[in-house]
Amino acid sequence: MNNSIVNYKLSARQALGCGLIFFICFVSATAWAAAEAPVTPVAPWRPYPEMPELLMYEGFEGATFIFGDGKAENGKVENDLVQIPGTHSFKLGEHPWAKGDKVLWTQTHFGALKLPGGMDPNSIYVSFSIWSDELGEVKIYLKDGDFEKKEALPKIKAWCPILIKLSETTKDGKHPKPDQNLNYMEIQFRPRDKNKDYPKTYIDDVCITSGVKPSDILPKILAADRKRATVVRNATRDGFEYSLRSSDTLKSALKASTRPRTKTIVLFGLRPGDGETLLKGLNTEASKIKATGLKCEPATAPDGQSVSGLDDMRTLLSYNIQKKQAEAALLMLGYADAIRPGRPSEYVRTILERTLAMGCVPIVCLPAHASAISKDDGAKLDTFNNTVTNLCIQLGVPWVEESFAIKGEKSPPFDGNELNAQGVELLGELAMSAIKHIDQFCSAK
Repeated sequence: MNNSIVNYKLSARQALGCGLIFFICFVSATAWAAAEAPVTPVAPWRPYPEMPELLMYEGFEGATFIFGDGKAENGKVENDLVQIPGTHSFKLGEHPWAKGDKVLWTQTHFGALKLPGGMDPNSIYVSFSIWSDELGEVKIYLKDGDFEKKEALPKIKAWCPILIKLSETTKDGKHPKPDQNLNYMEIQFRPRDKNKDYPKTYIDDVCITSGVKPSDILPKILAADRKRATVVRNATRDGFEYSLRSSDTLKSALKASTRPRTKTIVLFGLRPGDGETLLKGLNTEASKIKATGLKCEPATAPDGQSVSGLDDMRTLLSYNIQKKQAEAALLMLGYADAIRPGRPSEYVRTILERTLAMGCVPIVCLPAHASAISKDDGAKLDTFNNTVTNLCIQLGVPWVEESFAIKGEKSPPFDGNELNAQGVELLGELAMSAIKHIDQFCSAK
């Protein structure tokens, strides 16, 4: 019996050894195959596919929260001073770390764009127009590495073009190399006279090109913008935001999904019953603007009960999208979401990414300010809205401004710090305009 036990143990060890060898060989072969498998390069996103030489353009007519890091104190979009009537420019904010020098600034992260990204730095141009009521020095920083270039503002109270080659920027006497990745830019203005108040300073038409000077294609950009004006919507002007990048992103998400879909929009409110109130406003507006073929349904739990709020979105949104074969989801956020502990914006990120992955269009409703909100909670709400807005821009997700929906009301429709039934119904009316527009330019076959 002892010999049998020994033989059994040897056999087991031998089998384990053989299995381990097989596993190592399998993993090695899989890794080798993965290493040898051809990788299809992902084409970089371009704001205007018909102009591949245009790497980035910002005219401040759409979602421009990527400048100034989404914080009002770092600059803001205005229409007080413009190059072309009816357009916008960007007013620089006060630099938080250079108050003694009265420095004004803005900043932006390029996202997927990397400079030079393998391209010749001599062929890459950065340009913008700048206006100031004081003379001073314009400085551009490009990071990683703090490559910089300075230019003197030639005159005051006039739009002045600034143009540099990427190869002209320096860091410790060195220039950028083709294999570096610069994905961040700062634009600073340092007034000559430090004893005066901060000057008023604006920028417009920030442009990065490859192989061609921005001035040579700017007329083409403006002409293309006029043609695309039917697609783009601005939250400040229209109450909801929809960009060209949103259109491209959402079309791709819908195309990639094989899930059965109908023209159904699933509704998530703040509180139980908000879905039905949203539905009332949606149906009212749908009859006014002749939005046909669309079906809106409040979200429900498996037992048929009404669901609402950020936590239910996290757990039950996927279920509702599948069950209702929804093509879009209207997601209402509120004051309670903004001030909850932790990082509520990360919950929103997870929800939006999951929704896009399912081939469903998320439409975010940003919370409105109520007069009863304390200063500290108001600051939290602003931070939440800015963070979620930036997130929407990054992901190409459209959003609706709850504050825009109620701005014409003499008596603010709030129940405490959240919209009351009247406010929710008004939000539904605005949301239907957004839904119809998005369906027209994103979902059209």
